[in-house]
Amino acid sequence: MAVTQLQTENSNDTQQAFLVALVGLLFIHILMLNSQVNQSLFYLLNQSHLWIPEGVIAMINDLGNGITMGAVALCYLVRYPQRTGKVLLAALLSLVMVPLLKHYFDAPRPAAMLSDLHIIGQAHYSNSFPSGHTATIFLFAGLYYTNQYKNLIYSARFWQTNSRPAHSK
Repeated sequence: MAVTQLQTENSNDTQQAFLVALVGLLFIHILMLNSQVNQSLFYLLNQSHLWIPEGVIAMINDLGNGITMGAVALCYLVRYPQRTGKVLLAALLSLVMVPLLKHYFDAPRPAAMLSDLHIIGQAHYSNSFPSGHTATIFLFAGLYYTNQYKNLIYSARFWQTNSRPAHSK
C-alpha cells in the first residue's frame, strides 16, 4: 500500500512539474514572438562568455555533437542493451531527417543576420534549422526520459541548447 501511494505521489509530482514547465515554455514562446525581446534575449545568451568561461561553453555545446553523443550512447547501451533497437532507429531517423530538413528550410544562421556576435569556432551562415546539436541532445534526452536521471538530462538539454548562439560550429 505504501509503495503504491508513493508511486502515485511521484506521478502527481511529475505531472505538476511537466505542467509548470509547459506553461513556462508557452510564456517564453509568447515573449519570443516579439522580435525585440527575442533579439535582446539572444544577445544576452550570446554574451554568456562574459560570466561563463568559453571552455565551459564549448564543452556544454559539445554535448550536441553526434560523435560525443555516439560515445555516450555506447556507454548507455552497455547498461541497457535491451534498448539497442530504439537507439539505432532514433539515431538513423535523426541522421536522415535533420540534414534533409536543414536543406529544405535553408534558414540563415544568426551570423548571417546579426552583427556584433561572439562566436566560438568557425562561423556558419546557412542551414540553421533544425539545429543538429539540439536534435542530438533531445534525441539522447528522450532515450533517458524513463530513467531516474531525467532532471539532469533536462538541465543538460537546456544548457546545451542555449549554448548554441555562442558556439556556431
